[in-house]
Amino acid sequence: MLRRWEAWRNINDVLEGHVALEIECVDRLYLNAYLPTMQVGQVVRFLRGHLGFEIPSPALLAKIGNRFRREVSAFVREREIPVLRLRKPDRSRWDDRKLDHVRPYLDRAEREGRFGVVAIVACQEFQWVLSARDRAGYAKAASFEYFRVERRVGIYYFYILDPDFGAGFIKLCTYAPWPGKVWLNGHEWVKRQARREGIPFTALHNGFASCEAAARLQELCDSLDPGDVQAFFDRGDSRAMALAGALSRVLQALTGFTNKSLRALVADHLGQRYTQSQMRYDLRRLRLHGLIQRLPRSNTYQLTSEGIRVAVFYTKLQNRLLRPLLDANKPPARIEIRRALTTLEHAMNEYVQNAPLAPAPQLHAFPGRSRTSPLVRSASPMSE
Repeated sequence: MLRRWEAWRNINDVLEGHVALEIECVDRLYLNAYLPTMQVGQVVRFLRGHLGFEIPSPALLAKIGNRFRREVSAFVREREIPVLRLRKPDRSRWDDRKLDHVRPYLDRAEREGRFGVVAIVACQEFQWVLSARDRAGYAKAASFEYFRVERRVGIYYFYILDPDFGAGFIKLCTYAPWPGKVWLNGHEWVKRQARREGIPFTALHNGFASCEAAARLQELCDSLDPGDVQAFFDRGDSRAMALAGALSRVLQALTGFTNKSLRALVADHLGQRYTQSQMRYDLRRLRLHGLIQRLPRSNTYQLTSEGIRVAVFYTKLQNRLLRPLLDANKPPARIEIRRALTTLEHAMNEYVQNAPLAPAPQLHAFPGRSRTSPLVRSASPMSE
């Protein structure tokens, strides 16, 4: 029979004496995204001042939303990305989350070394969106008033495989004011850093069961900062620029180029490891966009006329604009150009100092204490 004092024992009492590893680490990380000029009270200014429409009609917002949906559809077609149309998850099950349905696509991309968007979940959820009413009376000029309402609207979850964070998603609403959310996992980031350093550990689904180098593991947990999160957003642009730069260097390749030769050039631009699977994926994208073509009965590619145009543009941009601008503030550049750049720099500094800019958002991540035991199975909380 259970004694009275045992009925009041909590989980910490149960784990006492059985804890094999205790660390503090950022768990799931949520970042909210919003358009500062699209909040209630600013919509009319956005439609008239920013977009230039005389009448701030809500029909304009509908057009923007429809264009966004068309762009997503084109994105899906061009990259052949699977779209999962899911209903409301069954919360009584542990295997009916969005991530559970996307997991096979993430695992396949991991095996193939493909990073970026691997699947999109299209669903409907309740969101606070904008609505409007015409305050004008009969036969008077329209006067729209905007307000927030909660409605069930279309949502896109762009599930991404990132080389540092692993699985994550960017959630975007298809209705104004188009709020967004980014989801990343701090535990997964630490796991990948530990593997790169060769630190052995036993992983849980969302955490660590044991690690012989516990002190170093804690240092990795503490090292995650906003710069690593910013790098998550920057990676897509740097890879595209590296591809463009590599194409500009194969302009003179009369016999064409291969996966191996172009991969070396891309890796040189990136300054980091770039796998054969990543190159294979990017070659396919370049071919779908009409920038390269494969020679018959060979593994050799060559630039199309459109690809040559893009490569020449990149080369001219680098040689005639970017490089001269970077060197234009010092001799032997003409004194008039150097003075003009100095004047521009002073004007920009003065503008930034005096402009009514809102303070930059700060990332606040509150680490949660993680206590794991080999005797207790850890079940992570429900997530997206």
